[in-house]
Order: sequence, then C-alpha cells, then structure tokens
Amino acid sequence: MLKLLQIEWLKLRRYKAFWILLILSLGFSFGWNYFLAHQITESKKSAMAKNPMAQMIPNPYEMPNTYQMVCYVNSYFLLTLGILMILLLTNEYNYRTNRQNVIDGLSRTQFAASKLLLMTIFAILTTVVTFITVIVVGLHVSPNTSSLWNNISFIGYFFVQSIIYLLAALLLAMLVKRSGLAIGLYFFLMIADTIVGLVLNKYVHPLGYFLPIDGTDWLIQNPASKFLKDDARPDQNLILGFSVAYIIGLGYLFIHFFKKADLK
Repeated sequence: MLKLLQIEWLKLRRYKAFWILLILSLGFSFGWNYFLAHQITESKKSAMAKNPMAQMIPNPYEMPNTYQMVCYVNSYFLLTLGILMILLLTNEYNYRTNRQNVIDGLSRTQFAASKLLLMTIFAILTTVVTFITVIVVGLHVSPNTSSLWNNISFIGYFFVQSIIYLLAALLLAMLVKRSGLAIGLYFFLMIADTIVGLVLNKYVHPLGYFLPIDGTDWLIQNPASKFLKDDARPDQNLILGFSVAYIIGLGYLFIHFFKKADLK
C-alpha cells in the first residue's frame, strides 16, 4: 500500500493543476461556509433590532444544525474533487503512465487499487476539513455549545457521499479516457440522477431514495427540507446501507473493468 501511495505522490507533487483544484475545493469548503454563517448571523441581528420576534427565525449554522448545513453546502464542492479525479486518471492515458506502470511491474489490480487509495485519501481529507469547518463555524455562531457533538453522524454521511461522488468520476474517466468528455458526462450524470430520483419519488415512491447519487444526497438533505413532511421516506440507516453497497459494487466494477481495459 505504501509503495502505491509513493508512486501516486511522485506523479502529483509537481502537478500544478492538482494543487490548484485541491486548494480551491478545500479552501472554499471552509471559506464559503464561514462567509454564509457570518452573513446569516448579521442579518438575523439586524432583523432582531427592528423586531424582537425575529429571534424565532432559525439560523441553520447554529448548533446542532451546523453539521447538516455545512455538509450540505460542502457536498457541492465534491464536484470539484470529482473533476480532479477525472483529470488525474485521464492523464494516465494521455501520457501512457498507466501502461508504463504495468510494464515496470505493477499489476493492473495494483494500479486500480492505487487510484482507489488516492480517492479514499481525498474523501478523508475533505471530510476532515468539513468537520473542522463545523467546529469553527459552530463555535463562532452558536450562543450555546452544549449540543456541539449532536448530529455528528452527518460527518459519516458526508464521507460516504464523498466516496460515491469520486467513484463515479473514476469510473467515467476509465470508460471514456478523455477528460473533456468525461467531465461533461460527469455533470450530466449528476443532473440526470437527481431528475430521475425526483420522478421516481413522485410516481414510484420511494425508489428515488435508492439511486447511487441521489440516494447519498438524501443522507444530507437541504436543512429547509425538514419543514416538508414525507412520511414515506425510508429509514436513514436503510439509505445508508444501500449507499455502502453501491460503494462496494462500484469499487469492484472499477477494478474489474480496468483489468480488462485497453491501456492505450
């Protein structure tokens, strides 16, 4: 495992696009949430000065809602990491480094495993940044921090969501092999999966909750959705179980397809 990570590091350490996209994604994950939390808090204070009843308006960044809000906002920045994964894998085809690695002694399974390891590290990294953001923003905004650790399960949901998003990007990059087309299909997949999920939930409820992408999105709903009643929504643990099953299945497909793929 360490050898695989060392090989990946040698490829990435001088790749400027990698560092730019990674820093932008992680930086915005923290900065945008902090900015939104500050703006919402100041707006609420201004409203309270005019009308004391405004204190009844909930602040989505106050504990214990901070976890859900931050994870929901950061789920959009996962698209940037997905694009990064596509660029990294398609570059392997463009520069024939995947073929060279196999010639130099790596098995196809080892090469595929190295990409899955890198993907997992990215998912862990963005999850850690999200957790730090929750703590910093929550402590900054919340007058009462007694519920600091409530709803921490959203961090686990976010990690699962991260893996699904990055796995989908890896699969598309491997199948298409061209970065521009793969990125276009990646965005199309995200939009199409959401639309299909909404249609299914309307006409074949609740199948939409069990789609690969839209299913994990339901693990971290828009905080405003709690005001919408949906008695037929499946149990959160059931949705989580399907998401984990998708991770195992997609990971297997990535290794299986890569073992049979043309490396040219």
